[in-house]
Amino acid sequence: MPNVVYLTFNEKEPMMASFGMEIKVLNENFDATKLVRELNIQHIEIAYMSNDVYKAQKSFFTDYQGNLTFILFDSNDPTSNLAKRRLKDVLASSIGIQTR
Repeated sequence: MPNVVYLTFNEKEPMMASFGMEIKVLNENFDATKLVRELNIQHIEIAYMSNDVYKAQKSFFTDYQGNLTFILFDSNDPTSNLAKRRLKDVLASSIGIQTR
């Protein structure tokens, strides 16, 4: 299973925590270059991020080319139950767990 983390500004992320994923709570003024360095040291391969984190450093994440894969995934997005279920399945398969 790849090393996966979820980047957010929120203290509570119940859906992401339900997968056993590491939740990394960031400060609103975080340094994206330093964050990438820390994630590389921790051997993180996939970093999901909330929409707020993406917006805070949009230019950095848009231009980033490196070993980390950043995926925009907003668990607070108000969608239908079917869409939420499908998003959970996509997320689960990407981190190597099986869902029903």
